[in-house]
Amino acid sequence: MTGYVRTDLTNNIADGNIINANDLDNEFDGVQAAFNASTGHTHDGTTAEGAPITKIGPTQDVIAGSTALYPKTTNTVDLGSSTYKYKDLYIAGTATIPTLNATTLDITTIEVTNLKAKDGTASATIADSTGVMTIGSAVLTTADINGGTADGVIIGGSTAAAGSFTTVSVSSQITSTVSTGTAPLVIASTTKVSNLNADLLDGADWASPAAIGSTSAAAGSFTTLSASSTLAVTGVATFTAQPIMSSLTASKAVFSDGSKGLVSNEITGTGNVVMSNSPTLVTPALGTPSSVTLTNATGLPVSTGISGLGTGVATALAVNTGSNGAFVVFNGALGTPSSGTVTNLTGTASININGTVGATTPTTGAFTSVTASADSTFSSTGALTISKGTTGQQPGSPVTGMMRYNTSTNQFEGYSGSSPAWKSIGGSALSNDTSTSSNLYPVFAAATTGTAENLYTSNSLYLYKPSTGELSVKAPVASNGIFVNSTTVSSDYTIASGYNGQSIGPMTVSNGVTVTVASGQIWYVI
Repeated sequence: MTGYVRTDLTNNIADGNIINANDLDNEFDGVQAAFNASTGHTHDGTTAEGAPITKIGPTQDVIAGSTALYPKTTNTVDLGSSTYKYKDLYIAGTATIPTLNATTLDITTIEVTNLKAKDGTASATIADSTGVMTIGSAVLTTADINGGTADGVIIGGSTAAAGSFTTVSVSSQITSTVSTGTAPLVIASTTKVSNLNADLLDGADWASPAAIGSTSAAAGSFTTLSASSTLAVTGVATFTAQPIMSSLTASKAVFSDGSKGLVSNEITGTGNVVMSNSPTLVTPALGTPSSVTLTNATGLPVSTGISGLGTGVATALAVNTGSNGAFVVFNGALGTPSSGTVTNLTGTASININGTVGATTPTTGAFTSVTASADSTFSSTGALTISKGTTGQQPGSPVTGMMRYNTSTNQFEGYSGSSPAWKSIGGSALSNDTSTSSNLYPVFAAATTGTAENLYTSNSLYLYKPSTGELSVKAPVASNGIFVNSTTVSSDYTIASGYNGQSIGPMTVSNGVTVTVASGQIWYVI
């Protein structure tokens, strides 16, 4: 650190040494010299001078950066105070001041976004000593002039634009340079002008007016219209009162409509004029209309009045439905035809067929349900395909006699109504018998669960008693050379007369268990 020189050159101030007061005094003097205003370190950021001091104030509220001096928090630190003020302020760049309160400003160039008086309620006054503001040249994008006089000023002289005025007073002429084809004046008011001196109106004067609508005809409304000569109407004339005409010439027949208006049109036929609402026609000839809607028409002869019908259609239309030769209508009945050929017959109603379906020319058929009340015969040399599905797809409401193929067990099964309800067809179900007390012939199967398709039985040389678990064989053979017995007798047992027993010991008889040996018999424990 610049300005600091250690005085303890012999390293007397160290652990284990005796430190004299003079040693510490000299070191403190060296530290004090390092903070000397003239010779101490400068905190300029260079080597041994210490880091620059960038934050000042009791709570470091002001920060000095490389290009700016700014407060730590916006809008919390003042520059000067109401009592202690700076003298002059020199700024070479731009000053951004949201609010400026000043008594007098002497500024060469000023750009102001919003200039108001000190109280903030009225516009400020920019003026010289005479109270007049002189602007040599100014371009005002938007100007709101609420008073005063603009002398010698042509509004829109360079670039004309629209202007909006409440009142325009002119002491001389108003000159319009708008070219022909554009109206020089656009007036929204319909109030009559009491004194309008115009030479021409639509190219004509009052002494020799042109015909109304002679150039561009349009609708007109008149309270009274008198014509001393011919009144020519090329469009529609609507009269709200009854017109009085000495003569009327029309190119077509004229008659009155329902509202007593005059209409004209071509007339064909004789008799009265027919209107559109509920007319009564007497022997009219309609011609060949492009379309017509009849809600009530009678007397039309089918055989001669309708053209384009197929052969026999007109005849069939004259026959009552349900009778021989009549058309079949929707939901109608066929009756009892003597014969018929059906190529595509669908429907949900029951169909009674007295005879053999396909007796002449058999073919395939698809039915959702076929019920036969007598014996059924399948005489083909092929196979019958029956319903199939998983165990979970068995019918929800089965009846006895049902038969299907179970794809879960790969077995044919039938419903018997008893447990198990669905039983295998063509095999034997396996069960675990532990209650039969007579000797049975053991059955050998190719499966341990499910349904055995093939069973193999033993004979009297190999018997099994399910109630006791005894297995009787003529000559037991241990193919691996070892006979195995438990070392504990855990249940009561009787060695019957005519039999001896043997065990490989030591043997333990469980508590409460009894082994009974018939008289004259022996139980060997080896």
